[in-house]
Amino acid sequence: MDSPYYDYHMASDYLHLSEQTVRRYVQDHRITFVKVGTRTLFIKTDLDDFMQERRILAENIPRERIKK
Repeated sequence: MDSPYYDYHMASDYLHLSEQTVRRYVQDHRITFVKVGTRTLFIKTDLDDFMQERRILAENIPRERIKK
């Protein structure tokens, strides 16, 4: 059974970010995380929400930025 809880390594792989970037996002409170003792964990649905919030729809991109 897959766990819904990810550590730094798993979260960085899932988000396609470096582990250092994920650690910085935690330090800056830019990403939702859970502290369990000394461990920092991430819930998969929170990671999905993090990515969804950063989605840029094609219709919102100025025409001059679209390459032909």
